[in-house]
Amino acid sequence: MSDAIARRSAAAQEEGRRIYEHWAPKGTHECFVQIKPEDLDAVGGEEGFVEIFVVFYKLMLEDPRMNVLFDKRFEDVNVPAVEHGKRLAYWYLQRYGGLPVYGPLRPGNIFANLGKAHKRSQNCPMRPEKQQGKGFTVDQRDIWIGYQMMSCRECKVPQQVEEKLMMLHAGYGMAFIGPFIKA
Repeated sequence: MSDAIARRSAAAQEEGRRIYEHWAPKGTHECFVQIKPEDLDAVGGEEGFVEIFVVFYKLMLEDPRMNVLFDKRFEDVNVPAVEHGKRLAYWYLQRYGGLPVYGPLRPGNIFANLGKAHKRSQNCPMRPEKQQGKGFTVDQRDIWIGYQMMSCRECKVPQQVEEKLMMLHAGYGMAFIGPFIKA
């Protein structure tokens, strides 16, 4: 891993942990928020919203600590950051914004699709053997959240939308993705 990527990963981990520790204790009830039309307008519409997640996946795929979660033996995993970003952005827009954009892109139950993707990640043979088949690590959780924040900053997401996304990522979503394991 290059020094620059290692520093960025460490910074993401530190920031992600801080964000998680702030939002997770508030619980899912307080952290469930809707993505509203004015939130989309504030980030440049659907295209701007997707770009946040594209930048996020570029960071994820460049980081050796995180790209071990992508089992590229599967055709739908072995796609560029743009495709991963569009999928997750559309998932968020359908789940939290009520826009019917994810279903046409990825047919089936949106929760089952996410669960399938997470199981593949947890079982990815690129993960250290002792972690395969287990939950995501605390460090992976924190880096994931940190990269979400970095992508918001890079895309100049307004503070009120950034806060909503961090609430959804750290305070709401992680409650359903855990428990997390110590590496």
